[in-house]
Amino acid sequence: MDIASEANRGIGVRLADRKTLYGLLQSLPSPAVSEMAGLAGYDFVLLDAEHGGFAPPDILPALYALASTDCASIVRLRDHDPHVLGQCLDLKVDGILAPNVRSRAEAEALVRAMEYPPKGSRSFGASLHRATSYGKAVPEHVAGPRAATCLFVLIESQAGAEHAHEILAVDGVDGVIIGPYDLSADLGSAGDFSTSLYADAFMAIEAAAVDHHKLLGAALHPAFSASDLIARGHRLLIAAADTPLIREAFESHLLQARASSH
Repeated sequence: MDIASEANRGIGVRLADRKTLYGLLQSLPSPAVSEMAGLAGYDFVLLDAEHGGFAPPDILPALYALASTDCASIVRLRDHDPHVLGQCLDLKVDGILAPNVRSRAEAEALVRAMEYPPKGSRSFGASLHRATSYGKAVPEHVAGPRAATCLFVLIESQAGAEHAHEILAVDGVDGVIIGPYDLSADLGSAGDFSTSLYADAFMAIEAAAVDHHKLLGAALHPAFSASDLIARGHRLLIAAADTPLIREAFESHLLQARASSH
């Protein structure tokens, strides 16, 4: 299979192959960074519109850059705004990650925003956007608008962990990603992943994903390496973020340059 056809498979189809996917969290809204990540071999790039610099106009250039690589796209939304979610669907992203989902009602509202009426609340402009090849594939798109786009919820709070079973029982939620740093902060120990409260919350989310047959993922963090997470059933691994990788590369290169001058 060539690179272009593999890229067009979408993240849902790739995950159906039961392979672990490794991703980069991209905060810098640069198509060049997106393209380099794809060429480097990441399975997906998480375009960060919550903490990163991505606004809706920045997403399309990143998608163009990823289109010729073997790399899928997921957008982490800033909030649960259904209009922005719809824009991302129109742009033909492979996945949506909704931040800080804390209840079944929030999950149900997100699912409605993913679907056209009468099933959902998504605005209909199918003849105008990239997801329909600008109107060439409207009937197929309307018949199965969710086929190529996964909805992931980010659980990163005590409330979310307590309601994980209710959240992941919602039909239309495809998976969950655990946000370790916000979860630990919400539990009263920011950055401390060794507490029993953190372990219990983490395992509660994992158990809910297993019970409801939903995809599971997390960012690598202290005491939770890639091998640890894979053994626990995680298949979406956020391996790194662009900003610290670039900063660390700068620091390392400068240190070597200074050392070689002595």
